Amino acid sequence: MLITYGSLGSGDEVSKVNILKFPNSDKVIHGLMYFLLTGSLIYLLMHHFTTFTHWKVYLVVLGSPIVYGLLMEMLQYILTPDRQAELLDFVANIVGTTAAFLMALGYYKLKDA
Repeated sequence: MLITYGSLGSGDEVSKVNILKFPNSDKVIHGLMYFLLTGSLIYLLMHHFTTFTHWKVYLVVLGSPIVYGLLMEMLQYILTPDRQAELLDFVANIVGTTAAFLMALGYYKLKDA
């Protein structure tokens, strides 16, 4: 919900929430939000799967946030009058998702060892 609001809400309102004051700080926020989204997804999925080594889990964990991020950028371009889709925002989303996935992969490999 927070990501949807941040992606599709008014640019003026969203900029008030950005407490980081350096160029491209929104990319850091994108990465963190998708890191948290992916981490939450992993946490939920691990209650249904006994292992983190199944390709279906990988597909859902990586695919869902990436598709969602792409959808948010497309909707931003189509629906919002004062916002614009940015490729680097989408790249930051992918970086956050990938970081969470790799951390979980390492954690579960160490746990199972």
